Amino acid sequence: MPWGGAVAARRECRHRTLLHVHLLLHLHRTASMITHVNSTYLFTLSYLTWAVTRDNEGPPGHVGTRALA
Repeated sequence: MPWGGAVAARRECRHRTLLHVHLLLHLHRTASMITHVNSTYLFTLSYLTWAVTRDNEGPPGHVGTRALA
């Protein structure tokens, strides 16, 4: 059957597309949750400030102890 390879390739492409859609939905849901919980949008200056402050264990606007080490 000469068309078997084409059908399999189309099926694989469709499967990959569904995986990409699923991943994008998951990322959107995660971004929405972060926005809701932290009241800041992803990849904005306020979000980056919040993330760095959290990672450095310091109060907002201050360098944390881990950053100095």
